[in-house]
Amino acid sequence: MEYSIEYDPAACMLTARVQGAWSWIAAFDAGRSLREAVAARHARSVLIDLREVVGLDLRTLSMYELASRLVAGRRRFAHIAAKGAFVVPDLGPEGDVHYQYFENTSRNRGLPYRLFKDVEQARQWLRGG
Repeated sequence: MEYSIEYDPAACMLTARVQGAWSWIAAFDAGRSLREAVAARHARSVLIDLREVVGLDLRTLSMYELASRLVAGRRRFAHIAAKGAFVVPDLGPEGDVHYQYFENTSRNRGLPYRLFKDVEQARQWLRGG
C-alpha cells in the first residue's frame, strides 16, 4: 500500500491519497505520517482518499479496531482538532453497513470523521458546507 500527502494552504487542508493492497501495518504508518503532517502544518481538515485501495478490511471488528486506534493516535497529538473525511469506494449495500458502523463508532469516541463516496462532497463538508 502506498500513499502521498499534499497540503493546500488556502484551505488549510491535507489530502492523503492511498492506493494498492490494504495492509494494517501500512495503514498505521500512513496514519502516523498524516498526524505528524497535521501537527506540523496546523491543518484544520484532512481528506483521506481510499478509493484506489484494494481489499479494504471491512469486518465489524476491524472497523471497531480502526476507530479505537485512531482515538489512541489522536491522544498522542492532543492539540489536533482536524476534521477528517474518508472517501471510500462504493461497495454496495454491504459496504454501506460497514461504513456506517465505522462512522458511528468514531462519533461515539468523539472523533470528527465522516465517510463519503464523492470527493467533492467530502471537501464541501470539510469546508463547513
